[in-house]
Amino acid sequence: MNTPKSIGSGENILPTILKTPDKLTENNRLIVGEQEETIDPKRIARTFELSHGDYGAICSHKGLRKENQDRGVVIPDASIVAVADGYGDAGTESAQIFCETLIEGGGPVDSIFKKIRGKIWNLIEKYEEGGVCTLTAQIVEYQGQKHLEYTSNGDCRLMVFRKGELYTQSKDQTFSNYLQERGCPQTEDDQKGGKHQSYIINSMNIYTDYEKHHIKACIALKPKDKVILCSDGFIDNSEDKETVEIIKKYEDPFQILEACNNKAIKAMSAFLNWEKQGYTYKPKPDNLTIAVLRIT
Repeated sequence: MNTPKSIGSGENILPTILKTPDKLTENNRLIVGEQEETIDPKRIARTFELSHGDYGAICSHKGLRKENQDRGVVIPDASIVAVADGYGDAGTESAQIFCETLIEGGGPVDSIFKKIRGKIWNLIEKYEEGGVCTLTAQIVEYQGQKHLEYTSNGDCRLMVFRKGELYTQSKDQTFSNYLQERGCPQTEDDQKGGKHQSYIINSMNIYTDYEKHHIKACIALKPKDKVILCSDGFIDNSEDKETVEIIKKYEDPFQILEACNNKAIKAMSAFLNWEKQGYTYKPKPDNLTIAVLRIT
């Protein structure tokens, strides 16, 4: 549906630097999406400020599904924002475990992930299948320059808006992308959002080894950059050009979040007759989690 651009990422990850301000923000250690029944961001979105002065808004809800298996988490004193997209029988509990264990901390992000992985693996005693796709972003300062370290698995998405252009940084770990990387042509069904398009080949789940497959990268940030983290509930229901139009229209992270949320919900509502309503892609009813950051 969208052709990703990249502003560059490297294999060498800068050291994780955690800084705690003198006063923690009011909504320190925030999880969103746990008990929300409404899909109106005016009622459920939360705003926050990170320890380096960057600020944003985050929202998570069930979208057009019966239950919300998504979660979002913000840890302002560590400048961490993350999105968790649960799926299958173990999805809701896996997403909650991810957020709660990330908040508990107890060491560098990599070591926390090992704890999360162990807890989710133990769910195999309760569920037959399921897990969570995650995207974790942490802003660090290194030699006077802000960087964004991120770790991802599955199909959550990280995008950076800079000087009028939207750059996709993360990479969806789907079967469709796996085939493309090996020179296999997409079927017509996949081009329209078929089953291979969204089939996840890697995630934190109850039966695979996350340690071997997750993606880590780091990018340099610039003042006025806008960073979007989201679950596939947004990506599957908005074209990049539509997202760019929204970001260009607003400066405030909450206004961007609200407009993106409403755009995705409108598209989801058209999934039964999407071609008649003029959509060039097939929308997908799903849970929806969006976080928007503005870099200062």
